[in-house]
Amino acid sequence: MKVFFKHITVILCEVFIVSTLFSCRSFSEAKRMKREKWIFDNYLLEAQSFTNRRKYLSAIKILNEMNQKFPNTERVMTNYLIGYNYYELKSYKVARKYLDSVFFLFRELGTDEERSENEKFTVLSTLLLEKIDHAENVFDPYEIKPEIEKIREKKIKPAF
Repeated sequence: MKVFFKHITVILCEVFIVSTLFSCRSFSEAKRMKREKWIFDNYLLEAQSFTNRRKYLSAIKILNEMNQKFPNTERVMTNYLIGYNYYELKSYKVARKYLDSVFFLFRELGTDEERSENEKFTVLSTLLLEKIDHAENVFDPYEIKPEIEKIREKKIKPAF
């Protein structure tokens, strides 16, 4: 009788494992199939989820897919978001390219309503570009030289 229960247990475990693997595979396939039916907001939420979890490359991938599927929708925002994710990856040169394009795309907007909705992305892009400039200047040895000269000009006063 014990042998019978052991065999039943082993068989049930195998069935559970196989069904779990099959369901995982079918879940990923279902998710991929559903992505073809996604609207703009689904892509945006998925990208935000990846950004929040610090999976910046995955967020960039989703945002690029979104740009391909919806090429004329919210281009100012998507370029800012891609630039932000590259900034977080410390790929400043690429981030700068996307953040600079925000200003170009903003100038192309036709209506005042579009401009007022997207003005925040120009402000945010400006702030990120300033942070990039600062981060790049930190490694500049010429930025340290004026500080060294200021220290040399100060005379050391005796403590007593």
